Amino acid sequence: MLGQDTMLVCANGHVITDRLSLHSRLDQGFCQRCGAQAFSKCPSCGRAIPGAVLSPGQMLTQFVGIPPYIETLRPKFCASCGKAFPWTERKKDDTARSRAHDEPVVRGEPATPTPPSSFEYDVAITYAAEDVAVAGEIARRLTDLGVRVFFDKFSQASLWGKNLAERFRSAYGNKTRYVLVLVSRHYVVKDWTGFEFTIARGEAAKRPEEFILPVRLDDTPMLGLRQEVAYVDYQKEGSSRIVDLVREKLRLGHSHG
Repeated sequence: MLGQDTMLVCANGHVITDRLSLHSRLDQGFCQRCGAQAFSKCPSCGRAIPGAVLSPGQMLTQFVGIPPYIETLRPKFCASCGKAFPWTERKKDDTARSRAHDEPVVRGEPATPTPPSSFEYDVAITYAAEDVAVAGEIARRLTDLGVRVFFDKFSQASLWGKNLAERFRSAYGNKTRYVLVLVSRHYVVKDWTGFEFTIARGEAAKRPEEFILPVRLDDTPMLGLRQEVAYVDYQKEGSSRIVDLVREKLRLGHSHG
């Protein structure tokens, strides 16, 4: 069964930690980045601000510093009382001031599909280290069929010494047609998989068509993955069927491009 830790956020929206139970020493009442007041509870109703989803009984590796993905996950409104958090109110005030000074408001054009030829990869695979055997088998079969796959084990030499956060922002973002997410009990509690999934979610919001292709390795729920999104069950379909489905998806996407 999954549990949820508490997030500590300052009034300016800087996430100090999303695992307050593991990093209680970081709760000093203020943000070390900007000096603003820090909150672990809703100022209006006192409900704890939801943080990382944790698996009781599983050893969690403590990390030094804050992974770069967490700030995109901070909530805007309290799930209990519905009131806006301080950082949400501050952003609204900043927007209002900008409009009061007649700053131009840029309105985005409707998104259009990107031609397949413009992507570096056809599919990028994000997975937990414990599931590397499954990820590797899918990656090898796709590669053997001529599919351009981003699988970190294939890119160890090119990734060596590089800024992984920057490289993954493009590999799981604008440089791939689809992201294959291997959801498991290991995936939902890892820092780097959370980082990769958040990149994919951000890119998905920009795409006019589906972008995230979830594959469930077990029955673990995934925070941020809507229940109505269709997924493939690995236990029922296996690697071969998933490879066939990816190839079919690529052909469908090409015909729509």
